[in-house]
Amino acid sequence: MAISADVQRLLLARSGGRCANPGCRADLFPDLESGFVVAVQDMAHIIAQSEAGPRGASSLQSAERDQYENVLLLCPNCHRLVDKMKLTGVYDEELLAEWKRQHEERIRNAVDVPRLGSRDELMEHVRELMRENRVWWETYGPESVAADDPLSEAPRIWLREVRRVLIPNNWAIVRLIERNREYLTQDELEVAARFKLHADAFAAKHLSGEADPIAPRFPREMDEIFKSSGALMPSGREWNDRLAPNTVDFFLGAIGGHSKVTSVEQESQNVFVVTRVAPLSQVRAWVCDVYTVGIADYMSIRQTEPEAGCIVTMSGYNSWTREAKAQGFVDDVGVFKFGEFMGALNFDDTDFVHYERRTGS
Repeated sequence: MAISADVQRLLLARSGGRCANPGCRADLFPDLESGFVVAVQDMAHIIAQSEAGPRGASSLQSAERDQYENVLLLCPNCHRLVDKMKLTGVYDEELLAEWKRQHEERIRNAVDVPRLGSRDELMEHVRELMRENRVWWETYGPESVAADDPLSEAPRIWLREVRRVLIPNNWAIVRLIERNREYLTQDELEVAARFKLHADAFAAKHLSGEADPIAPRFPREMDEIFKSSGALMPSGREWNDRLAPNTVDFFLGAIGGHSKVTSVEQESQNVFVVTRVAPLSQVRAWVCDVYTVGIADYMSIRQTEPEAGCIVTMSGYNSWTREAKAQGFVDDVGVFKFGEFMGALNFDDTDFVHYERRTGS
């Protein structure tokens, strides 16, 4: 079977002719100086047509694999990247489905932005979106009371709601301001431009796993303009190379109680040596508390501790970018969240580095 012409037309229309990867968004119909227009789009399967293909191990029937719900629009470069067999655990079914949903929602909302009648109307619309973001941030975010419990479900809920609520709300704020910019002063528009940078970086980090190390945090001036206690959501690099004592105690206790571990010793501030039962090899782990381990963080850690066999970021809110994870595959260095590291300790060599935790953190 093949993707039908009707499905292709629908996908092109709902994707706005742009790559669905939020870290790319390339124009798939570029104008050439000659006046011709070239189509460079690829129709990519979320679950492969064949069970042997990328993300192909699924109960989805073969007749359904070419349907609209299982196809997204990518540029050729992104299509090749997500279909590399070595990276299918990184670019998984859930992530690609989220790319498709968010991208098509963004295109749909772009033509539904209201033209408001006054500055007061704009203030109220934006304030309501900021208020909803703040509630989620205060209840489940990385600085919430729930975040103090390492076994809390708050990180899972937070990451889910970031995609479902906070990112769409941020984009809605950007669109509202752009559509009604005449109601803001030049200074306010400059603040809004910084907010847009923050919103794009925040979305890229949580949707494509790419962290911008110099992206701005939420600009506090937005609260002053829209008279709202905004959600000061993290964005970009938040490097914390000194582990808190309770983090160290938790790591030593949890790893020391692992069935495959015979001992664990803290060699330096961030380096822990984990000895496992034979025939499993000893693991030298660099442990940190970085919100998102990006490629710059990865390279810095590797330069500081070239003998580290893995990098572990501790908080349930923390994660890694796909670029850092992929480089770890190349270098035979595991890049893990803590829950993933606990699972990886049951394996050795390539199986250790490529370990994926299917559920949980």
